[in-house]
Amino acid sequence: MSEDREDERGVRLALTRDIIAAYVGANNVAPDALPELITSVYNTLEQLEQGEASKLTTQEPAVPIE
Repeated sequence: MSEDREDERGVRLALTRDIIAAYVGANNVAPDALPELITSVYNTLEQLEQGEASKLTTQEPAVPIE
């Protein structure tokens, strides 16, 4: 693994840790749900980093646009 990729992975892991800590601090999360939550956050950050944000969700307007 190249040094740049290791740095990116380290940043991604730190962001994942911070996001999970903030979320768990404000919400009740079952201990057995943590691995899936961590994986989901990490994978989402990875997709955002790779420019795949548009593939994550498709948004519709809450009200019809006229």
